[in-house]
Amino acid sequence: MELIIKPTELCNFACTFCSSTNLVEQQQTLPHEKIFRFLERFPKTNTIIVNGGDPLMVPPEYYFKILDHLDQHLLPATLSLTTNLWDFYKRPDRWA
Repeated sequence: MELIIKPTELCNFACTFCSSTNLVEQQQTLPHEKIFRFLERFPKTNTIIVNGGDPLMVPPEYYFKILDHLDQHLLPATLSLTTNLWDFYKRPDRWA
């Protein structure tokens, strides 16, 4: 089973093919608690697919918290991000 999340609507591109056609100016991040509740109900989830907006518009700590939760609860899920990598390309030190 997979969980698809959209932690933010923010994006640094305006791709015509993307479902996030309306760019937003304020970041509203999907609360971790919603993700953790889902994983509690479906502990055999094997992948968390992250898209958006661009997932890299959210600070790395957001994903570290999810990874810590997976480790602490011995859950098998991995993270898979769909991103244009622009933020990583422009500011690689942020992700080091």
